[in-house]
Amino acid sequence: MLFRSTYELAWEQALGPHFKASVGAYWNQIDDLISRERDVNTGLPWVVNHGSVAGRGAEFEVEGRAESGLRGRLSYSLQRTEDTETRQELGNSPRHLGKLNIAVPICSQKVFAGFELRYQSSVRTVYATQSPSFWVANATLFSKDIVKGLELSASVYNIFDRQYYNPGGPEHAWAVMPQIGRQLMFKATYRF
Repeated sequence: MLFRSTYELAWEQALGPHFKASVGAYWNQIDDLISRERDVNTGLPWVVNHGSVAGRGAEFEVEGRAESGLRGRLSYSLQRTEDTETRQELGNSPRHLGKLNIAVPICSQKVFAGFELRYQSSVRTVYATQSPSFWVANATLFSKDIVKGLELSASVYNIFDRQYYNPGGPEHAWAVMPQIGRQLMFKATYRF
């Protein structure tokens, strides 16, 4: 049976009429993880419950909204997740995450241009190597209720066509998997 304990402490504060900030800290522990192993006699796979992991971290965010409709958000997280028996840091668990979002009204609170910058620190792979840290920038042009119930957006992901990697799993032959370069995506949503 899987057991989980979670503790979190958070503080949110308005900073005048246009800004708010929050800071938080957390600690998670998960016991009796489900893992797959092979029977030493038959070689057949089977599932067992054992081991535990603990994660702890802190996060900070500041958000602003001007009367003109300009909005922005900056956030940062510092975390560490480890096997509680070996004290070894878990794979695919970045220590540092950062994000900056800005949205600018283009046409009377109906059309906005958005920009996002994301950062992820290096992470340990299942092959005990490190995947490199990376920055990725995205941009979106989106509308809200140009026609009642209709939302449209056009996004460019990975604007600068940066080559970056995410860790592969044990089922992959590579420690890191290359991610898709620049992408263009269109979206239409109609609510009635």
